[in-house]
Amino acid sequence: MQTNDTLSLSNNKFAILEDKELKKANFTTKPKETLSTAKPLEFNGCILLLENSGIVELIQKGQGTKIELIDIKSADRKQIYVQQRARGAYIASIC
Repeated sequence: MQTNDTLSLSNNKFAILEDKELKKANFTTKPKETLSTAKPLEFNGCILLLENSGIVELIQKGQGTKIELIDIKSADRKQIYVQQRARGAYIASIC
């Protein structure tokens, strides 16, 4: 099984025990990172920010800049529409 990103909510005691058990089971994992006001995290193609107020903000990383208007006179407008709609769907699914 392979997972690119996992968001975990835990305390330090649980995280230490989890790491110990994963090593014992010979599972390879990426190092854990902790979200803080000083350190945003990259998660699932997005950036997670923790504000001083405690609010967590999720910002998508530029996929929206790839969305373009479709020239309805273009011969391949249907294919272009499918591509642009897929980009929109991707943004909606991660954010």
